[in-house]
Amino acid sequence: MPLWTSLIHFVQSVPASNELMTFGGDGSGQCGHGDVSDEWLPRFVISLKGKEVSAVAAGRSHTLAVCNNEIYAWGKARYGQLGFGGKNFDQMNPRQILSLQDIKISEVACGESHSLALSGGHRSELCVLAQMLRRNQVCSWLT
Repeated sequence: MPLWTSLIHFVQSVPASNELMTFGGDGSGQCGHGDVSDEWLPRFVISLKGKEVSAVAAGRSHTLAVCNNEIYAWGKARYGQLGFGGKNFDQMNPRQILSLQDIKISEVACGESHSLALSGGHRSELCVLAQMLRRNQVCSWLT
């Protein structure tokens, strides 16, 4: 059964192959095809080709995906919702969040201008992604 997620402007689909397809409004690069052209038909996200997508989330203008135990973000970066730190430019293609590379992320969620990542483990707590990340927690970078 395909995994679907959507919010206002665009829709994402993970078909049986577990490779990500996106379509719809793309004003901030949230479809992940390298530009800001609206997508009228589903297209594979080429930069994630061959990676198994286990979780995906769509905010108003950004996207998160968990692929092969790595977390990727793209789209609007105005409030830090992509998790790259510092002042960011919008990302038109998926980019790995390196600050989370040593943490096994099992699920992701997106709000309008914030993101959430849930790591596996025996306990979960809510923390703000700031200077340090600890294992087995939910990590959120907020506006």
